[in-house]
Amino acid sequence: MVAATREVPAGDGSGDLPPVHYDRGYQDFYTYEVIPDDLIPTAKRLRVKWPSFSDYLIPDHVRGWQSFRDASLALRSAEPDVSRTVSDNQGDPMDSFSYFWKSKLNKDMTSMATAGYSIQTALVAVALPILNYKKYALDLMNHFHGQEKSFWSFFNGGPSDADYEASAADLEQKYGQVRTAVQQSVTQINSAHDLLQTADSDLDGDIERFEANGVSTATITR
Repeated sequence: MVAATREVPAGDGSGDLPPVHYDRGYQDFYTYEVIPDDLIPTAKRLRVKWPSFSDYLIPDHVRGWQSFRDASLALRSAEPDVSRTVSDNQGDPMDSFSYFWKSKLNKDMTSMATAGYSIQTALVAVALPILNYKKYALDLMNHFHGQEKSFWSFFNGGPSDADYEASAADLEQKYGQVRTAVQQSVTQINSAHDLLQTADSDLDGDIERFEANGVSTATITR
């Protein structure tokens, strides 16, 4: 089982937040993507709702946002060099640069690193309940299917309608919990996206002000 944290732990964004992983064996990637054909009649009796969710894509997304975090943290890691340069040089331009670095760029990089972490944790936090629900539903379908096909079902009639109804209601409740988890993760991702947009707008504004004052800036692809 993969451990996941929904809430983003407190930190300054400088790398003190733990890495996020979502690693599953390759042989498991397609196990929970579709309901096997022989279980479809059982799934209908259980009123199984099957989330459309490609679990095998999550590891790449998590690693991609880790790269984003790493890039944000890499720029902030230059802070000792910046501080040394500021202390070794005097003048209004250097004071302005020091202010920009400490009060603006540093803050924006922290926001980006925190947002990247928030998206990582949200992806893992939503993947786990969906996968666990699918595992539970498949086990339940296999259980009922096995009882229906059992030699003894000829004598005892197999699972009753009441058995199916009770398990269908149980699945419905668990599916509701999955929907809640999905909504929570979507809300967390949207909040992180807003944080990224704010940081991006701040950086664009700073770059425009630099260029308006005759300070050339390198083109940054974000």
